[in-house]
Order: sequence, then structure tokens, then C-alpha cells
Amino acid sequence: MTLPKQKFREAAFVALFSLDLGTESKEHLVKLLMQELKLSMKNAWDAVRFAEQVLEKIPELDEKIAQASNAYEFERIPNVEKNVLRLALYEMEELPGPVAISEAIRLTRKFATAESGSFVNAILDNLLKHGKDSPI
Repeated sequence: MTLPKQKFREAAFVALFSLDLGTESKEHLVKLLMQELKLSMKNAWDAVRFAEQVLEKIPELDEKIAQASNAYEFERIPNVEKNVLRLALYEMEELPGPVAISEAIRLTRKFATAESGSFVNAILDNLLKHGKDSPI
């Protein structure tokens, strides 16, 4: 059965967040995704592999996010929001910008706060208008 894209994106976000913090082994993370998000082993591994692709691009992604965040210091961005931004910016290479932004806001509201959604929206909108087109 094919996993809905929203659910896959949630799994990829959880995997990215966990791998970024370095708190879980990949094997434990797969088990966690299977248990908590009710994923098959294949879908859980796919989410982890996708998160690893995002992780490989973190230096470039973070540089773009830092530039777009203007007056807000990159180091002060909470980890949830930072990883949502990374995932969304990475996905903007394949998805239309408004779709990636909408999904990022949804993830932020689910895993952080509704107020954080406005912050994520502003950063991604700035990137979409002024610079996401430079290759990652």
C-alpha cells in the first residue's frame, strides 16, 4: 500500500529531527517510526533514507535559511522549526513552492506551535521570492 505523502513527510521530519540531534540509531528510529506512525518497515526505511539526503545538504540549506531569516539569529531558531525549514527548502527543488510552504506550516503546527507557523511561513516565503532558485 502506498503511503500518503503527508504521512511520509511527517515520518521524514521525525527521522530528520532525530538524526540531526543524534539521539537514535537508524535501526531504533525505524522501529520507532513503525510503532508510533504505524509505518511498514519499507516506508520507515524510505523516510530515514530521505532524511539522510536532507542531512547531506544541511550546510547549504542552513546558509540559505540564515540569509532569509534576516534579523533572527539562525542559532536561536528552535530545532523543530529549523528541521521543518530544512525539509521544506529541500522539497522546494521538486515541489511547487506554495505546496512546500503549506506542508511546512502544517508540520510546524503539528510538532511545534501555531505561532511558529507564521515564522516558518515568513522564512520560506522570503526564500521563495528571493533565492531558493540557487542550487542546493
